[in-house]
This record gives sequence, structure tokens and C-alpha cells, in this order.
Amino acid sequence: MLYWNVSEQIVRSLALEKLSKNKIKINGNNEQPYLDLARSLYQAFDLEKALRAYEIAIHIKGNDAESYRDMGLTLHNLGRHKEAISAYTQAIEFNPQDGIAHYYIGIVLQQEGLLQRSKQSFQKAIETCPH
Repeated sequence: MLYWNVSEQIVRSLALEKLSKNKIKINGNNEQPYLDLARSLYQAFDLEKALRAYEIAIHIKGNDAESYRDMGLTLHNLGRHKEAISAYTQAIEFNPQDGIAHYYIGIVLQQEGLLQRSKQSFQKAIETCPH
């Protein structure tokens, strides 16, 4: 357990260092700085703040499948499974060929014990992303 805490602190420190080195400049018209911030916060295990940054980025751009998928992963790791499925589903609406979003839906459904639906999502992931 101690090892994990030290590792988490190291990763958090590196992510925060990356933020300060890149001097992310936030403005209300460009979603990219918020996405960069969200990804750095996610890597630093600051999931609530990462989620907020994803929400702002999505509010600015709106139709970015990758942002919705990343937000879904954040929600999933927060244990907010229904919201994660909703975010993954939104990603698929913007990019029906997003096999990764289908895969993540399968993971969440499997964890929820919905095995038949999970199997369907995994199959769709294979169909859309055969590599």
C-alpha cells in the first residue's frame, strides 16, 4: 500500500510539473487548453477536477467524440457508471466507429453484471475496431 501511495505522489507531481512547464493558458473560446488540463489532472489522479475540465471543454466544442470518451473513462474511474455509459454513448453518436467507446461500455456493463449487453458492446467494439 505504501508503494502505491509513493507512486501516486510521483505521478501527481510529474503531471503538475507538466502543467506548469506548458503554462497552459485558459481562455473561454478554445477547448484545447481545457483538454490538456483535464488529461494532466487525470494522470495526476485528480479525477474530480479532470472531470470539470472535460465538462468545460465539451461545453466549448460540443461534438468531440474523444473528449466524451475520455470524460466517460474519468466517470468510470469515479464509480459513476451510468454517467460513464452516457458519456461513452455520446462519443459513439459523434463517431459511430469509435470501437474504444464500445469496448469501455462493455467493461462497465460487465462490472454491473449485465453480461449479455456487455457481450453486445464487445462485439460492436470488434466490428468497429478489428485491430
